[in-house]
Amino acid sequence: PPAVAFVVEPESLTLRLPGPSVVPSVIPLDVFGEPIIGAALRWSSDAPRIATVSPTGSVTPVAVGASTLRVELDAVSRDLMV
Repeated sequence: PPAVAFVVEPESLTLRLPGPSVVPSVIPLDVFGEPIIGAALRWSSDAPRIATVSPTGSVTPVAVGASTLRVELDAVSRDLMV
């Protein structure tokens, strides 16, 4: 079944410069509320000059500021504030 929601922990990140990359926990859920294991999530950052995100969801601080990350699967997306 397709994804209908995400569980994201934490819902926002505070990163330090210099600092390590952080990988938030993201679990896509199907229509039955069951986790979708092994799903290929798509990640993006609206401000890669502030924080970048890898294809695996690893978030790396680049500069001071705010950014919104988006994770997508099927027709569902969820934003994460950084």
